[in-house]
Parts: sequence; structure tokens; C-alpha cells
Amino acid sequence: MRILFDGNLNPLPKSGIERYFTMLAKNLPTSTSLATSNRSHTGVLRIGPHCVDQPPLPAFRPRRLSGFLNALAWSAHRFDLVHLMNYGPSQFASHLLRNGTPLVLTVHDLIHEIRGAPPDLLDRTARQRNYDRANVILCVSDYTRKDLQEHYDVDRNKLHVVFHGSSLEVPSIIPKDLENCPPYFLHVGPRSGYKNFSPLLPVIKNVLGQKPDIQFRLVGPSIDKALLASLRDLGIEAAVVEERRVDDIRLAALYFKSIALLHPSLHEGFGIPLLEAMSCATVPIALKCTSIPEVLGESGILVPQEEFQEGFEHAMLKLIENSSYRNELVQCCLERANLFSWNRAAKETLTAYGKAID
Repeated sequence: MRILFDGNLNPLPKSGIERYFTMLAKNLPTSTSLATSNRSHTGVLRIGPHCVDQPPLPAFRPRRLSGFLNALAWSAHRFDLVHLMNYGPSQFASHLLRNGTPLVLTVHDLIHEIRGAPPDLLDRTARQRNYDRANVILCVSDYTRKDLQEHYDVDRNKLHVVFHGSSLEVPSIIPKDLENCPPYFLHVGPRSGYKNFSPLLPVIKNVLGQKPDIQFRLVGPSIDKALLASLRDLGIEAAVVEERRVDDIRLAALYFKSIALLHPSLHEGFGIPLLEAMSCATVPIALKCTSIPEVLGESGILVPQEEFQEGFEHAMLKLIENSSYRNELVQCCLERANLFSWNRAAKETLTAYGKAID
């Protein structure tokens, strides 16, 4: 099977979407032949066991010209299917689709439709067109599948739920600065908008009032002026440690050494940090909403939205004060994490590819 991933593949992914496609590609069998429509590496592009074909020219401006030249250079190439990585197909992928090549696409979430987005980020007509011409649509959770059916006219028979895996595991090496640091809670990812981080700040203040030696470590964007002002106003700035963006080795160690992952998000299509935390033997505390119960199951701690402040505070304090309770939850989390893997995701995706081609 020869597959065109329509976009960038990156052996060192920098975003959640890049990680998703990179891990899928890495775990597909060597009997599959992979290519990418955008040349992002000057040398040979290796993803796991695969040597991935790239078009001859890197993207340059005007993009339409570089896209046209690459499509022309690859006009004789044949592919069994196109897996769309972005909201719209590239020039070369469009050429393939016009000539009847099957299309597969992945829906990660419908946050723009549900939470609102600037008009230039949400073209419903273009998205509906993609769903209409797709042979198979992969959804990363059952919640996302239901959202898609609610907001668009989609053939149910095209839809296949394929969960993410985790590329992290319990670390064998802990960085020295984390070996003997104070106990801490962890937050991973963006903090604005529906990620709902601000309501967590009074909870942190209350927990610190009872457990002043606790730290709170933040992985993700730099702390901006507004958040810094809030931390100072609440008198909790000194307890917050800014990790910024870290590599996977340090991220796994940060999960493993934390008391728990704090995940106050109001909306997730899947929620990769939840699975990463469980894979690295720590407990997620999250709101009981959207896809989150699908990921956590009976593991972790789910807080009803109407009990946000008292629910998070109670869970955090209980995990600090009751080590046996936390240890039991950690074992549940590890068992739950074993149900998800990129290998399984790749196998199920390969089955869906077969249905697209049939």
C-alpha cells in the first residue's frame, strides 16, 4: 500500500497534530510505502523504520508555484490513498483526488464549531466538502464522532473511532534537579480559553494555604503578563515553576515525579496529556466532560464541572495526604494506559485504509 500523507511529517514533532501523524507513520508496517506532499527536510526523511519519499522541491513563495512544480514533478507517481493532514488538500493531493484516489481524513475535535473561532479559521463549506468526498473519516474518540455527526451531514458508515496512543512511558532516568525537588502538581499544554486554567488559581492558593511546601510546575507557553499579574495578586508566584516547552525525556520525568496532573480543560477531542500522565505513572485530575471520561475510564479523578473548585481542592489534598490512595490510583492508571498504544492505533488505521481502498 502506497500512502501520501498530505502535509509535513517531522521525526521530532512540534505539535499535537505532527505527533499524531508521526506516530501513526512510525508504527505502520514496513510493507507500506509512505510519502509526504511537503518537503520539510533537505536530506533523507526517516520516520521509524520508514524512509519517507518527499517531493523534489521545498516550499517557496509563491506557494502556488512551488506546489504546481512539485505536482508536475510527481505527476507520474501513483498512490493508493491520500491521508489529509490539514484542513484542505495540497495541489498534488487535489490532482490525485480528481483522478479518483481515495481520501482519508482525521477529525481531532470540533472546538472551533463549539467554542467559536475567527471566520478565517472555520470554513464550514470547505469542511463539509472534505467530509463528503472522504472515503473514510477517523475520529479520535467517540465523543468527537458524535460531535461531527451533530454539526455536519456525514455518512455514519464512513466513521471509524481510533484512539491515540502515548509515546511516553515511565522514565528510567530522572534529571538531578527533579530528584530532590519539593513535591509538585503539574499542568501541561496551553492555558488560555477553553483550557480553563485561570479558575485553577484560587484552588492553588487554597492548597498552598494548607500545604505551603508544594510547588506547581507549568509545561507549555511562557507565562504572560496577565498570568504573572494574577499569580502576584494571589501571592502564589513563588510556588509556580515555569518549565516552558520541554523534550519528551524531561516531560516523562515531570509526569512521573508529580503528585498529579491538573487538567481543568472544558473541552477535549481526546486529551493526550491525560494518557501521557497515566503512561508515566501519575494521576490525572480532570473535569468530567467531553471525551475525558472515555480516556480516564475508572482511573484518575473526574471532577463534575459544577464542583470545580471544591472538587479539585479536595482531590489534590487527598493525594498529598494519603499515599496509599494515590498508589492505588497510579496502578489503575498504568493498567488503563495499557489499553491505548500507537501500535494499536496504526493497526486500526491500516484496517480503515483498507476500507477506503475497497
